[in-house]
Amino acid sequence: MSIATVAEYVCEDCGTLLMHSNPITLQSMREVHDQLCFVKRQKARAAEKPAAPKPAAAAAPAAAAAPQPSAAPPPAMAAPSAPAAGGSTTISLSGTGTSYSKVDGPIDVGFKSKRQVTGQFQGINVWGPIDAPGQLGIWGDNVCVDFDICVADGACIEALSTSTSG
Repeated sequence: MSIATVAEYVCEDCGTLLMHSNPITLQSMREVHDQLCFVKRQKARAAEKPAAPKPAAAAAPAAAAAPQPSAAPPPAMAAPSAPAAGGSTTISLSGTGTSYSKVDGPIDVGFKSKRQVTGQFQGINVWGPIDAPGQLGIWGDNVCVDFDICVADGACIEALSTSTSG
């Protein structure tokens, strides 16, 4: 009997600990967590809010001295550092939907006949309804994650890897 080495990742924003023996699976868990981390999204929203305007008298000399570049609105979600393999993204994880409570699991095995594809994330189908950040739908076609019931503890990944390994 061999003992597997467990790798771990701790989110700098919220302190969530992710662990897995497969580094590729851990990286996938980290990417999903980075997209859905509530604290990270709050920090991003706070950074998007404009600073309080200065009084007109104090701002006028500075404005006359240097021309101001046109300010473009910040992107709704930071783009990944490298293009992901798999395809396009047509869905946004930023929004105002916060009036949803956590739904009890397990995932509805018949969701494909009850829901419609509302977009894609890096080529992965996302089944609605979606109203981020509170309601995120079901992601995937063959292996699926219902982010409305997910608690990000990796139990489903462990169950899947255990059921297919022997």
